[in-house]
Amino acid sequence: MQGDPPSVRLPGHPSGAGFLLEWRKNADGAREYLVEIVEISSGYRGGHQEPRPVWFQADEVEPISGEDYTRVPRTRTDN
Repeated sequence: MQGDPPSVRLPGHPSGAGFLLEWRKNADGAREYLVEIVEISSGYRGGHQEPRPVWFQADEVEPISGEDYTRVPRTRTDN
């Protein structure tokens, strides 16, 4: 994917939003979304941000108007 991945809202997650990296449909036909979120962690050196990819179910992710999702890779799992 060229450029930055498109953003999505994550209403039930503390981060609130993230970047959509991949869509997939599992063997049951349910959609799942790989979203890169940024977690703020603190330690003895102070706080820092760590990007982390996390799989979300379809009902946990909301599109954002104006974002282009056509270039997001789509896969199917057969597990």
